[in-house]
Amino acid sequence: WGENRSGLFGYAPAGLRLQAISIGLTHACGLEAESSLPVCWGDVFGESDMPKDVPMRSIDVGFAYSCGLREENDTAVCWGYSSATRPAKQNYPTDTPFERLAVGS
Repeated sequence: WGENRSGLFGYAPAGLRLQAISIGLTHACGLEAESSLPVCWGDVFGESDMPKDVPMRSIDVGFAYSCGLREENDTAVCWGYSSATRPAKQNYPTDTPFERLAVGS
């Protein structure tokens, strides 16, 4: 469903097995089934900041950013942009463990 202008559903990486998925307005992210590593597709803002080697317990996406909880210590890590000029990685506590994660638009 949806317009699929950003490749949200029709262009997910082929053969990808996910244990979790979160879908936002312009992009989607999931956790690989075997490694728990994040993978995102669509119009992913700030994808170069995505922690590609950090296993995560959960993942959630907002309008132009994504966040996950690290498996090793349940602390949050975010990438992308929370506004047009401010990277998401500046807007959350980095040393506090969380039980759950939910991001907004």
